[in-house]
Amino acid sequence: MPYAELARLAGLPAVRCDRPRHVASVWADVLSQPGPVVVEFVVDGEIPPDWARDAGSVRRR
Repeated sequence: MPYAELARLAGLPAVRCDRPRHVASVWADVLSQPGPVVVEFVVDGEIPPDWARDAGSVRRR
């Protein structure tokens, strides 16, 4: 079960982001909320984050 869904079932505000192009807007929305919010980002462990690629620090296995 997704963490955000579980949080909502418990009555907590929660957001789930599974699209890379929406990360910035999700962060902006969450940071504008008063109080705590459960944030769940779905990632692919096989794809390095953009900042790692840009920094040239990507290691391949």
